[in-house]
Amino acid sequence: MTKVKKFQEKGTRVLKRYLLKKDRVPGLHKLATPNGDIAPNFRRIEGIPIYGGAHPNEDGVRHILDVVAADGYKKVVWVTLREEAVIFVDGLPYTTHRP
Repeated sequence: MTKVKKFQEKGTRVLKRYLLKKDRVPGLHKLATPNGDIAPNFRRIEGIPIYGGAHPNEDGVRHILDVVAADGYKKVVWVTLREEAVIFVDGLPYTTHRP
């Protein structure tokens, strides 16, 4: 296993108490929505400007904002139900976990 692969799958310790791990899990994309590799399960509720989805990668965030802008909206309120902060490393989301 390469160092990069090990980092992505096993994580690395940060701030002594936490583990930084890749925030992508197999089977995350459940719906038949396009662009599931970058914005899993992204969709809009028909008739109202509410969108939802799983955790996108960096390209997915851009895609989502492009779709919202193409729908005519200039302001976005982005809500996540995650307790942990998410950072992007080489376009992929990572988050901290307690081991």
